[in-house]
Amino acid sequence: METRLKDAGYRITQSRRAVLRALEGGPAHVSAAQVLALGRKACRTLSRASVYRTLEALEATGALRALPSPDGRVYVRVTDGHHHLVCQGCGDVQDFDGCALCNAWAPVAEAEGFSVAGQLLEVFGLCRECRTEEAAHAKRQDDPT
Repeated sequence: METRLKDAGYRITQSRRAVLRALEGGPAHVSAAQVLALGRKACRTLSRASVYRTLEALEATGALRALPSPDGRVYVRVTDGHHHLVCQGCGDVQDFDGCALCNAWAPVAEAEGFSVAGQLLEVFGLCRECRTEEAAHAKRQDDPT
């Protein structure tokens, strides 16, 4: 991620390094508040503004992606093979591995001389709990009693 920032013309400051370390050592889905807390372990003076500016810069370079979550936004690193099931009802995000699509597009990219730096697949729908709740709501609407 540091290379992407440098290549895009961003300076690598002590604050940005602290954010990068927090992202690399933190959970796969991390909030800005978590990045701030983790980053302050490496740089006590890390500010909320520096965290948000660095997260925005990483999004702009394609190294990071913001996703909605029940508690706001979470950030995920765009790496090889990162996939999500995103519930449009409650906002829950679940990781999954083993995507057959990756096997389909990789030869096409190679044949075109395209160098893949990473990929992120998001599948949107409703989780089991939201589908159950939606079905119960529809049944109540149909029941005339």
